Amino acid sequence: MEYDELGFGGDDRDVYGDEDGSDESEDPSYEPLANEHVDEDDDEEFLAKAFDFADMIESATTETSRIKAVCIDDPCEWEIYCSWCEPLGGFQIKTYRPTHNYSRVLKNPLANRKWVGKKLVEALRLHPTLTSKDACKHMVANYQVQLIEIKLYRSLDIARDVVEGSENEQYALLWDYCA
Repeated sequence: MEYDELGFGGDDRDVYGDEDGSDESEDPSYEPLANEHVDEDDDEEFLAKAFDFADMIESATTETSRIKAVCIDDPCEWEIYCSWCEPLGGFQIKTYRPTHNYSRVLKNPLANRKWVGKKLVEALRLHPTLTSKDACKHMVANYQVQLIEIKLYRSLDIARDVVEGSENEQYALLWDYCA
């Protein structure tokens, strides 16, 4: 599909109607979205898949009635083209190519031990014998961050201090019980 065929340039033809400006909706038998199925669960699932890689998307147009978004990775084929549909009060998808040709990046240099430790506190409360391997799986599943083992080990120490308290504080309380 060419760029001009999408209505972004070239001829002065009306995007939503014929060349003379007439609209198909003038026909009484024409129903704009009769063949579209509307299911909120499918829409949520579709949007979750479509915009899962939102950080890799750039918009090809700034119009409010039509949007074309493509993946900025060169060999990637992901593309969505949609236009505003007044009867639905939302966007109607015209073209969608769901294939991404690259893997997700799970590295985040901003994920330091303190931040990871705060995120592991709740997991450690639920699973007191949490290992660094399990913590790695937890961070990938919940926060999409893959970390090296030493950072997870040190973060687990921070989380254990929060959950169980530090050894020095517990030892200081021991003298109060003995007295």
